[in-house]
Amino acid sequence: MAERSEERVRAAVSAPERREAERTVPGQSAPEGGSPEQHVPGRDAAGMIVEGVVEHGRRLGRELGFPTANLPVPEHFGASDGVYRTRATVGGRTFDAMSNLGSNPSVGGVERRLETHIFGFGGELYGLRLRVELLGKIRDERRFASVGELRAQIARDRETVLAQIAGERE
Repeated sequence: MAERSEERVRAAVSAPERREAERTVPGQSAPEGGSPEQHVPGRDAAGMIVEGVVEHGRRLGRELGFPTANLPVPEHFGASDGVYRTRATVGGRTFDAMSNLGSNPSVGGVERRLETHIFGFGGELYGLRLRVELLGKIRDERRFASVGELRAQIARDRETVLAQIAGERE
């Protein structure tokens, strides 16, 4: 019976639509004006997208001076954990950003999520729909010996991302 159902679905869906569906990473939506590319583990995650409703976190980013918008990550999201240069879209506006994908081992985190610090955004994001595109990995996620060491590294990551953005605008 399952085979017949599958045959009917294949017959009802055109070949281009089938190819598009096969390329889609679970939990990933297509970039505007394009289609998502399937992520191959170990390959750069540029172009991968996480989209969802901003959730409350522990507010540690805010305490460190880098407030973040927290999104759950689909279970099979293929990008490796680390810090990324990203682009965030909320309410029809797009911002440069940086994101940490992972479980935050330095502060006892367990759940894998995407935490995004949005440059130039001032306002509440809780409950709003946020779309974050990974543009390039800055470094792997790692455990830091202290919160001060973590804060200093986040500041260096921010400078790295801002330098990349400035370099593109020249």
